[in-house]
Amino acid sequence: MNDPGDGQRRHFADAVDVRPLDVNDIASLRRLQISSFLALAASDLSDEEAIAYQSMVVSPAYMHERFRATERGELLGALHDGRLIGSIEWQHAPNATNLAQIRGPFVDPLFTNCGIGARLLQDTERDIARCALAQIAVRSTMSAIGFFERFGYRITAHGQRQFSPSQAISVAFMRKTLADAQPVDPETASSQKDRTLTAPSWSRR
Repeated sequence: MNDPGDGQRRHFADAVDVRPLDVNDIASLRRLQISSFLALAASDLSDEEAIAYQSMVVSPAYMHERFRATERGELLGALHDGRLIGSIEWQHAPNATNLAQIRGPFVDPLFTNCGIGARLLQDTERDIARCALAQIAVRSTMSAIGFFERFGYRITAHGQRQFSPSQAISVAFMRKTLADAQPVDPETASSQKDRTLTAPSWSRR
């Protein structure tokens, strides 16, 4: 039996404005990521780990990487009535030929189960496929594994995400192969190589 609310969720998600974020969105992004992550991973986090995560997100190094992502146009936001309610980030993985890494999606706790995360993930997958990248890697919290599995991601390994020298949580490393990735042409490959050489590696955070 179909979920009667499924159509309403898709309609809401389709009506949300998804666009690249810029430097003026960073403060809102920081608040969103903290509230989203802590709500999603509440059952996985100790008080000390929650504090360590918040400290990481407000650190200059973390924010500098988000600024760089806005410059590359690889940090997308979902906005409802001008309010940032979701975000996702991706980049061409350093030292990899056809692999993209994604961070997120993060969704405002007031807008969970509204299809926002699915919309952001699917829009990002289309962008990645247009860049001729055939593989996507994501580092998932334990509570988000089911979400990614719905979209074809499979666990390849387990590990930890370090928030500070003394605080880390368990995560799953997951991958997906894109069936509709476009063939690589020399110009695209050259552009991707240049971006990889200058892009920061956020896979460790």
